Amino acid sequence: MTKLLLVDSTLYVVLNRFAKIVPIVLSDDFSEGKVEAGITDKSFKFPTTIAKAGNTFLVVISQINKRDDTPELPFTISQIPLTK
Repeated sequence: MTKLLLVDSTLYVVLNRFAKIVPIVLSDDFSEGKVEAGITDKSFKFPTTIAKAGNTFLVVISQINKRDDTPELPFTISQIPLTK
């Protein structure tokens, strides 16, 4: 599962299995992009969704990977400062 967020000319891709958000800086016409270093955080336990609130990313930590196991409660939303 992958979730996308476009902020200005940067596309943020949530790679939940890898617990990482990867920014891709797009060209002016959005036809190509350059992959930048991924954003990680110790709170990422299978992140699935991302939103922007001011200068912060809100990242939902779903723990879908534990659907057949006991999830770690409570479920959380991580706040990650927007880098740029």
